[in-house]
Amino acid sequence: MAYLHFERGFVPVGFLIVRDGVDPHREAPGDSVLIQSDWDYPSVASAIGFDQAQLFHNKRPTIGEVISAAYDFLYEYNGQSFPQLDDYLPKWQQSVNPKAMPATQSD
Repeated sequence: MAYLHFERGFVPVGFLIVRDGVDPHREAPGDSVLIQSDWDYPSVASAIGFDQAQLFHNKRPTIGEVISAAYDFLYEYNGQSFPQLDDYLPKWQQSVNPKAMPATQSD
């Protein structure tokens, strides 16, 4: 599982998705991902239960309204873990030990 991490001094724009049990200030490669683009907020929010249709009912919202509502929704869950957030973390091997990385062939 992974959790949402909002911290203005550390991440002034956007937020982090951080693997459970990891300190976002000392993460290793693969333990967190920065969600910086506001266009990504609705999809991340939808992954954990944000329902745009329910929120706006029959009104056709602007993209700005959707992004703002998604951000507010996500911020309410700051620090909470969700299994769905694992999908946003890198899938590659987490070890930074060169011996653990696959060998590549040279020319």
